[in-house]
Amino acid sequence: NDPFANLASLFNNDLSGFVFLNNFRFALFGIEGKLNLKASREPNKTWDYKLDSVLPEGFLKISGKWLGREDSLTDYSLNIRGEKIRLPDEFYESLNIKMPHMKSGYYDITGDLLGDINHIYGEGIISAKDWSVSDKKLEKTTINWVLNKDLSIDSKVTVKSFFGNVFANSTIWLQGEKKNTGKITGEVVGLDLGIIGEILNKPISGILETAFKADFKLDELTSTTYVFDLIMKNLSVFEIRPDLITAQLEGKGLNWNLVNPKVIFSKQGSIEFDGLINQKETNVIARVKNLSIDLLGVNPEIARGSVFMDGEIKGDTFNPTIDGSLYGESFNIMGVDLCRIKSKLLINNKTLLLSPILLNPCNDSMIDGFASVDLITGALKAFNFSFHKLQLSALKALIPDSYEPESTEGILAGAVSYNNSKDQ
Repeated sequence: NDPFANLASLFNNDLSGFVFLNNFRFALFGIEGKLNLKASREPNKTWDYKLDSVLPEGFLKISGKWLGREDSLTDYSLNIRGEKIRLPDEFYESLNIKMPHMKSGYYDITGDLLGDINHIYGEGIISAKDWSVSDKKLEKTTINWVLNKDLSIDSKVTVKSFFGNVFANSTIWLQGEKKNTGKITGEVVGLDLGIIGEILNKPISGILETAFKADFKLDELTSTTYVFDLIMKNLSVFEIRPDLITAQLEGKGLNWNLVNPKVIFSKQGSIEFDGLINQKETNVIARVKNLSIDLLGVNPEIARGSVFMDGEIKGDTFNPTIDGSLYGESFNIMGVDLCRIKSKLLINNKTLLLSPILLNPCNDSMIDGFASVDLITGALKAFNFSFHKLQLSALKALIPDSYEPESTEGILAGAVSYNNSKDQ
């Protein structure tokens, strides 16, 4: 009889013994190591096999059984275990994965697989440890995965860190119509935006909560599309400190848009936007409702009160130009009480310019002119006001302490100006 006429019968019934492959060196995707393989079978039993991989950092072990049916070589089971496997940067680069400001750590891996030549399925856990962002350690990252018979992978991802937590569920398809594509849904809880501020080198802090979803291609991750429903609490951007911001963030790859954000201040007022904001440019219509201006960084000693405003915000997202009109009641500017204020408004290069501005004290008098304020320091840069039928007592706050007139009674017409420009 020809022993090779039925190879399956040969391996499953007639062949026994063991096979060794020792110190087999390999190099793949920047990973270098050694493989040791041992396969053995006792008469009337299944084949057992073990594969050990010794890596520069960590090890990977695979053990299992070649079950074998009478007419098949394909049935198998295997157990996977790896500890402290650290992959080199070349491995991530080969997959076009870029991780700026992140230092990679190592992986612990466990899993079990079953199958034959047509189907494979199983489940396991991957833990990522000793990773860091901006030199600060992540606490824990785990991926619980299930490989289905259709070669789709379902994963449950948990990331816990010093700056917030991420919980997500994903599916990746390895064959079929959706081959090499995936989707993910999840939520971010308590993310510290101060870390983002450090990475961008911008004065940003606060807490982020968001639900998100994304669709991606394994061979083209830069084309990933995503949507985030953002909730940001206790935010601070430059000198602006809202209590709550809600918005939708949508994008593809590194190109994103912030859609119709809304800013709420618990002290008083809100700001609503209609339009798009992205990493480079902003183009929105803004509506300010009953907003206390000290929340915009204006020094209360210069002005206090609440405003309504409509305007356009355009230009560099981190240094935009704001052009609009504002209206307010019950104002105080440099100690002068006002019942009404109307003005054109321009914010450019972190300077607030109110020009022309019309101020109505609580009588039949009027003040008009302009004023500019540095929004970074809150300092008054310049002003010029003309007075019409102004009660002199209303200007008492503007009179220097070193000058004490005998009386502040009377009506004043005239002008007063101030300029603190470094160019003057």
